[in-house]
Amino acid sequence: MEKKVNIQRLLPLVLILFFSFAHISFPQTKREVTLSTPPQFMDLGSDGTDSAVTMECKGESPFLTVSCTFTYVSVSKPTEKDLADSRNNLIRDLTSKTESQVLKEKDAVCQGWAKQQIGLNERIPGFTAGRAANARHGIELMKQFCSCQSKECVVNATLEQQNEDRDKCTIRSNSFSAGFTKVTDRKWVSNNGPEGICAVVSLYTIEHEANYDSLWTYSAKFVHTNKEPPSCNRLPESSYVYSWKSPTAVRLHCEEFSFSIWPQY
Repeated sequence: MEKKVNIQRLLPLVLILFFSFAHISFPQTKREVTLSTPPQFMDLGSDGTDSAVTMECKGESPFLTVSCTFTYVSVSKPTEKDLADSRNNLIRDLTSKTESQVLKEKDAVCQGWAKQQIGLNERIPGFTAGRAANARHGIELMKQFCSCQSKECVVNATLEQQNEDRDKCTIRSNSFSAGFTKVTDRKWVSNNGPEGICAVVSLYTIEHEANYDSLWTYSAKFVHTNKEPPSCNRLPESSYVYSWKSPTAVRLHCEEFSFSIWPQY
């Protein structure tokens, strides 16, 4: 006959084993650390942006002042509002022009494109697969556009080209340097400005976790102190936080990628 296990009888044994192991001294991962090298981190993510930042500093121990270089990389795609606004502006512009104006502008664009295309087909075999596919796709779009003989055709071809932006992502990068001053055992700050026509004041902060010299948080804040120029008046204050706690991966549907310099920093 199968014997039933009495859980209540086993419980004291389980507790004894638990407290026995609880007293075993396992290796401790936490420890108070003193940096042996200047502050540095790689690929910190941000909850509020689709970007990552890498930083490397130079200085002498105990690193009371350090000079740091930052490298940003971001990926973005147009929002639905951006796409709608751009499409409405394009429709408004094309609608305001006569058929002869539209066709004249189309011919000017196609003449310039024809010059650029010279030798392109011969170069495509040397392109990477991604660049070759993009070049061939662009050629087909331009052929369709340049074959138009009416305003309606130009409008439809232009809108179709613009619709390509929906799945077009832009990869931006930028680097800059800043000097930092140590204000606590594990925190450095850099206060800069005012700079430029908008008199931008920037505050950068880097800080590592108390017990981990490889876990960092970096924050940046920008304030435009000169609001008189119209271009400056429209700029809001901005702040960013990059942390070891934030994910470094993003998921975007991108059919095409372009590369650019990140203008924000």
